[in-house]
Amino acid sequence: MWMWLAQSGQCMQVFSGHSGPVTAGAFTPDGKHVVSVGGENDCSLRVWNPKTGDCTLHLSGHPFHEEGLTCLGIHGDGHVVITGAQDGSVRVTNIQNSRVVGSLVGHEDSVEAAGFSSHLGLAATAGIDGKLIIWDTGSFSERGVCQHPEPITRMAWHKQQPLVATGCLDGVVRLWDLRTAQSVKRFSGHAEAVQDIVLSPDGSMVLSGADDATARVFQINSE
Repeated sequence: MWMWLAQSGQCMQVFSGHSGPVTAGAFTPDGKHVVSVGGENDCSLRVWNPKTGDCTLHLSGHPFHEEGLTCLGIHGDGHVVITGAQDGSVRVTNIQNSRVVGSLVGHEDSVEAAGFSSHLGLAATAGIDGKLIIWDTGSFSERGVCQHPEPITRMAWHKQQPLVATGCLDGVVRLWDLRTAQSVKRFSGHAEAVQDIVLSPDGSMVLSGADDATARVFQINSE
């Protein structure tokens, strides 16, 4: 895994240690650590020092994931990570003490996206089974399921409101209210599967890219 300086394109650090493909990586909110997860033939989570490139934590095997990891999300406190895997398993792990604090059961196929709400004590995961599952982070219980007609490919969080957007293989982008598990907006226009989505910093727009070779910008607050 490589760390790049966006302004110049210079490679700042190389992190070596995973024995298989690295499927996701992210900085902790304070920027002091990098967290990465490995897919098939690796099935591990690693925490790195971005200055030295040293691995400071390696987690794999029971009670962590036993199949390749696909995604991760880091809590705002920087101490807790939620991860999803190819077998539909979801784990919540404290990376300060290496403890798996939650095993969330609900997905029937690969989990493609995971993350925490910055507004409420909730997390969400999205998968190939078409489920967006909302979880209570206090009890690790299921709060709601938002069913899609086809597999979900991506998920993006609204920074100002308790909302999450999803991209789906049916070419539709949907906006969901985490409090009610109900769809509040639906954006159509793509002719093929949506492969990536991102919300603007002010939360007013969602940008999507799809297999139809187009990118579209949707206004969230438009009537």
